[in-house]
Amino acid sequence: VTSVCALADQYKTAQEAHAGQLEAAQRQLADLEARNRKQEEELQILRNLGKLLEERMADFKGTQTFMTTADSYSSAEIISMVDTLNAEIFQIAAFTVEMVKNGMLLASSEEQNKNIEQFWGPWNLQNIY
Repeated sequence: VTSVCALADQYKTAQEAHAGQLEAAQRQLADLEARNRKQEEELQILRNLGKLLEERMADFKGTQTFMTTADSYSSAEIISMVDTLNAEIFQIAAFTVEMVKNGMLLASSEEQNKNIEQFWGPWNLQNIY
């Protein structure tokens, strides 16, 4: 009977030890799973940052062309050119109105050339054609 009690005590002690080991292993497993989830989240963040970095680098390479080359014209020169173009358009519009008012559109080509020379001068006549 004593040996049976001793065996039962050994079994109970072994069972408690194994239960403790199982509980410790389960805690360690839960901890490792939590760490794994956290690392997977961090890895996904790093992948997203890598994609964003690639996009930004592509944008930068596209703009780098414009940053390294000097402009052919300054902003002031462009504004001046646009102002000159607007003045020319205004003059053509005014000339067209005068032609319609004076019936110059009904004139022969020789008369039209004479009228154009009279309005624009000989230099601009060559630029029109």
